[in-house]
Amino acid sequence: MDPHPETSITVKEAAKRIGYSVRQTDRFIKKGALEAVRVNASLRKVPVASVEAFNARHDRRPVDPLEPVKETLHQQEQVAGDILRQVALLRTEMEERHSMVSKRIGELEGHLRLLKAQLQQEREARLTLEQAVAALSTTITGAEGSQNLSELVRQLLTRIPRSSSRGLLPQEKRGYPPATIRLVHFATQHGIEPSTLRQHAEKMPGLATIYERPNATTKKHEWWLLPEQQAPLLRYWQAQNKTWTPCPDCPHDREAGTTDMSDEGGEMGKTGEGGAVA
Repeated sequence: MDPHPETSITVKEAAKRIGYSVRQTDRFIKKGALEAVRVNASLRKVPVASVEAFNARHDRRPVDPLEPVKETLHQQEQVAGDILRQVALLRTEMEERHSMVSKRIGELEGHLRLLKAQLQQEREARLTLEQAVAALSTTITGAEGSQNLSELVRQLLTRIPRSSSRGLLPQEKRGYPPATIRLVHFATQHGIEPSTLRQHAEKMPGLATIYERPNATTKKHEWWLLPEQQAPLLRYWQAQNKTWTPCPDCPHDREAGTTDMSDEGGEMGKTGEGGAVA
């Protein structure tokens, strides 16, 4: 409750009586040239005696007819500034959402292309099965029929495309041939330290293939070895007198200069500088 209901006025009214704007009146209050009593969190009152004393000290300033307009303009500028800041925040948020939506659309389009490819495989498999059923219906009976049936089943199994339920291989998804292998797996199969092999591949462009993943948060680069890169990489490794071990089921060691997968080839792969894994 206002402690001086009849002897105090609002700050706005006080500003009118001394002939200054509300902002300037606030400055006078902060400096102590005017007294102010806080009634509650949002209301202050200025004693009339303080206003009269102020006018006696300063002579009442004539009221500027443009002062209310200036005050209104200042308030509108503040409101406009707040609106512009909110608009800037909304624009930034919209741009971020647009980027996220564009990224998601790209991912969905890639998934759609994969699904179309799988659907085409399913159609080809169905056509193959329909042709097989038609052929089986005309197969003759007896021993000759059994041989024809076995041959037909064998042909059927070789003609049916790989089941799309498992999806494409990782290297196929990246557009590489099925025989392509990750550098780390290739190194492990041949007894080579993967990090050391990758360091050499970084120094010698063409020894490996780098697959870029710009949208990934981690592992933005993948290291792959195409079929035609595997033999040259082992030849390079031999030229560096580095230790490596031929794998039991790959042909690239013979292409790299090891003519046999026997003990002779194993001894060649196991002899290197210092006899240790590079």
